[in-house]
Amino acid sequence: MSDANSNDKEPAEKRIREWLQFIVNVVLALIGVIAVCIYGGQLSEMRKAQVDTHTAAEAAKDAAKTARDTLASSDKSGNYTLEEMQKQSIAMQDAANHSADQVAGIKESNRINRESLESVQRSFITYLRTDANRMRRGQVGTYFYDFAPVFQNSGATPAKVVGSYVSTKWADQRDQLMDESRFEGGNPSFASLTIGPKAEQPLGPLREEEASVFGVDLGSDLSRFHEGKMDKLLVIWAWIAYRDIFPGTKLHLTEFCDATYGARLSPVSGVAFYSRSCVHHNCTDEDCPDYSEIVKLTKSNATKPAP
Repeated sequence: MSDANSNDKEPAEKRIREWLQFIVNVVLALIGVIAVCIYGGQLSEMRKAQVDTHTAAEAAKDAAKTARDTLASSDKSGNYTLEEMQKQSIAMQDAANHSADQVAGIKESNRINRESLESVQRSFITYLRTDANRMRRGQVGTYFYDFAPVFQNSGATPAKVVGSYVSTKWADQRDQLMDESRFEGGNPSFASLTIGPKAEQPLGPLREEEASVFGVDLGSDLSRFHEGKMDKLLVIWAWIAYRDIFPGTKLHLTEFCDATYGARLSPVSGVAFYSRSCVHHNCTDEDCPDYSEIVKLTKSNATKPAP
């Protein structure tokens, strides 16, 4: 009878040890997965994440040590009850949950660090000024002005322009709303262009005859300047769509609208213009009411086959 009991006990103990060995293997496999997740997603700049990674790894090692100690203890005693096995399983599950919480914390830390990095390093295109160059056709021809809105990448990384448009119109009042299709433009430019950090980029130029601006040609010496008068506002507007260097980020948009209403003589440029911002279309990204429409416009152009 005792031989039969001994024979029954040995397979049971063997199954227990096999079951515990299986748990150890699962825990070790979990450790490997955690290690891959932790070390595969780290950025070199994120030192805080490295500290959290070390904490998670230490917790995983403790879980593995607990499993090994359990197996060693079972070899010594040769007899484990189901209740004790359940306790050990719960302990190992708690250790695994702790490691999972550590991984989740590291991912959140990575996300915050990434957003912080992008916010200080990303490209950011802003409207800077509008240049107005007075020019003449030949030696005795009439004068005209080339207006060119100038944008600047005030960020610390390059910006890749994927679409832009610039135009002018004459208006009776500064706050006059503009038809959206006219603002977006009938023929925007989708030429690829990169603007480096702190670099400036003009759009245009937009040509206006001096006689159209002031009602008279001011002459080579500007002697007729006081005869001229701007009866209407010259509205200049532009938009520029671009991407930063960080993968997976949204398309950025900068819009500008100015109304030129007067001018004065300048010892530097000859004629200097006065202007005020429009009450519309001076915005960036989602703050622009037509952001989604211009994004669709640039994306639809990107899907067109090359000519």
